[in-house]
Amino acid sequence: MIDFARTVGIVSPLAADLSLALGSSSVGLMELVSVYGVFVNQGMRVEPYAVASVQDSGGRTLDQAAVQPRQVVSRETAYLITNMMEDVIQRGTGIAAKAVIDRPVAGKTGTTNDFTDAWFIGSTPNLATGTWVGFDDRRPLGETESGAHAALPVWSAFMKEALKQLPVVPFEIPDGVMFVKVDPTTALLTDQDEQRGIVELFTKGTEPTKSAGSKIDPTDFYKLDQLQEGSLQNPSPAPIDP
Repeated sequence: MIDFARTVGIVSPLAADLSLALGSSSVGLMELVSVYGVFVNQGMRVEPYAVASVQDSGGRTLDQAAVQPRQVVSRETAYLITNMMEDVIQRGTGIAAKAVIDRPVAGKTGTTNDFTDAWFIGSTPNLATGTWVGFDDRRPLGETESGAHAALPVWSAFMKEALKQLPVVPFEIPDGVMFVKVDPTTALLTDQDEQRGIVELFTKGTEPTKSAGSKIDPTDFYKLDQLQEGSLQNPSPAPIDP
């Protein structure tokens, strides 16, 4: 995980423990936004810069940023991560953005312990931005000030204006990504007409090849427990020797 973080642009110190997956190490806003830029830019990383170019009064370029995009992760990996973050907007903690941003959006909320920080980092295919809400002395914001409640509205208001001059475009799907209908309880293949099936994305070569077969009834364990309890409460009489 740390190696991947370094690859996509995280330079802050990261603790090598399991809690890292939950965000236990602190990372700056610019780092996070630049990483989200990697994902929506199909795996290409561009080092952040503040000044694109400097021109004189006659329009002559005096200096220009040396932009050198680098492919740091595959296009397929970048799209799978982006697609997961699209779900955050469609049915997750970032759903409030749907009412404001009427175009493809991917993003993620963030809330630190004791509500000391609220985050939202989000992207369209042509713009990645982020918001942080908090105090410099790490005072709590308040018990309800989560990323969705405190940071997302700020991000949405900014993006609504910033995107007015940009075209509405979809996230580009790489050729190496497959859409496969799977059983939600087993992640194995299911029939196309199976109502319980869900469509998941895979890179070619990693998709499931086996069928789910018989469906798993989530109440089976409950029924088994009932049967065992009934057997204990009403034991069968011991056989009587003739």
